[in-house]
Amino acid sequence: MHSLIDDILQSSRARGPGAGEAWPVEERRDLVASARAARGRGMIPIIAEIKPKALGRALSQEEVAAYARAYAQYGACALSVLTEPTHFLGRLENARTARQGGLPVLRKDFIFSEEQLSEVQADLVLLIAALDIDLEGFVDRARSLGMEPLVEAHSEEELERALETEAKIIGINNRNLKTLEIDLGTF
Repeated sequence: MHSLIDDILQSSRARGPGAGEAWPVEERRDLVASARAARGRGMIPIIAEIKPKALGRALSQEEVAAYARAYAQYGACALSVLTEPTHFLGRLENARTARQGGLPVLRKDFIFSEEQLSEVQADLVLLIAALDIDLEGFVDRARSLGMEPLVEAHSEEELERALETEAKIIGINNRNLKTLEIDLGTF
């Protein structure tokens, strides 16, 4: 891994997992159904991102709620919410607040421990194959908590690992987490 990614993981491990949250089944939202609904309205399904680092500062909960409402109003089918606090200035509360927009929420973080999966209510969770986690176990655990895992792969080997799981959604990251270089040919 690139030293920046190692730093992020070290910070995450030092922070440790937060307390788990109970989540009523009736509150879960389906990305695929939301994407189909967007297509039915003649729109291209977009997962819009709430990424505080892009602004260079943490967002207030009022700002997170405003982004979530605006993205929903302008046709996004889901929200990707960064929750990693040290390097991306995210917070678990951002995922909770973003749910007010009414769209499925993808928790985007560096998940390396199964305990992290229950820290916050999310409809989807990013699982990064490059982190060399027990991908199949994490996919199963995420599902048992009511989340759909989005497994991210960068290399053919990572893609093969993802395809060996029961993951229904696989994302391709054009950024190599070892060098941080972007190659659009990866996709």
